[in-house]
Amino acid sequence: MEYGKGYVYELMDQGGPTKVTEPYFKEAVDEMMRARTLCAKANAVLPDV
Repeated sequence: MEYGKGYVYELMDQGGPTKVTEPYFKEAVDEMMRARTLCAKANAVLPDV
């Protein structure tokens, strides 16, 4: 089955179950990894003093 972009987020918004083994979940995993990388980069920067 073909899943459109954003399908996993539609499921989450509706409170429906999601399965990490389904191909549509890769979009969410990619976004979670992007967020973790951005947080790690932000935390690694020393503040200006």
